[in-house]
Amino acid sequence: MKYSTIFGTGAYFLISFSLISSFLPDKLLAETQIKNQLELTNETPAFQGKRLTEGDLSIEIDFQPYNFENNNNNLKYRLFYQGKEKLKASKETFFSQVYFQPSEKDNPYPYIVIETYSGGAHCCTSFYIYTWLDGEFVETSIENLNSGGGVFKDLKGDNSLQFVTNDNSFLYAFSSYAGSYPPSLIYDVKKGELIENTRKYPNYLRETADNMLTALQEGIANDYEVNGVLAGYVAQKILLDEYEEGWQFMLENFDRNDTTGLTIYNAEFEEVGQHPDFPTALKAFLQERGYLKGN
Repeated sequence: MKYSTIFGTGAYFLISFSLISSFLPDKLLAETQIKNQLELTNETPAFQGKRLTEGDLSIEIDFQPYNFENNNNNLKYRLFYQGKEKLKASKETFFSQVYFQPSEKDNPYPYIVIETYSGGAHCCTSFYIYTWLDGEFVETSIENLNSGGGVFKDLKGDNSLQFVTNDNSFLYAFSSYAGSYPPSLIYDVKKGELIENTRKYPNYLRETADNMLTALQEGIANDYEVNGVLAGYVAQKILLDEYEEGWQFMLENFDRNDTTGLTIYNAEFEEVGQHPDFPTALKAFLQERGYLKGN
């Protein structure tokens, strides 16, 4: 079996959205056209040998509800091609979804997707994506995602496939989790490979930026945390090649009394200094994350 892994850039995931609900625009939150979906929770009775099939591909699942004392990879599964077992794997999960995701137009086989959730207030959702390619199942995983995890969408409406999520490194960087609003992160999915192409989707980026601006206006009017949203908004405007406009809006509206995110840490996470203000800290953060070039 071949596989590749992408790790999320943060460590937290929230099931109950507040401000986070606007991370994914309404159109994106609509149910994807997945097939043969199986949802597993801690209240799902244990079972063995439940099978889902789509064309030549099948998955057979054994499940035990999560046990805090002895979980032992409580989700076990086997993948089949034309009735013959080709792969066996297991995962530890608190909640899970298993489904067939329709693939892009150049891929004749759907993806078998395993979503797992580790439990806890904010963390973590992982996706394990299997495609049948050149006589074997190829696994691609994207792990430790926050803020709703991510969704598969056809953003171009041309039977292509994208995986849409957020840059989770912005969570908690300059505000609480609920006061943060990370910028978009979009991958093209091509025969199981995830290729980061965020800037190729300006319509989606624009819709998200508009939602961010609405959240900012509400936050400013109601004296909520704004610096965490402003950080994501500036990054989103950079993705739209509108850095100057976003930066100027930030300068006019940031909370000068909020010191969250000003502490400087070294590679060992030891405090080594303090940024003088939020704009200075934000610029350093954007450079570190690759949104801006260094001086």
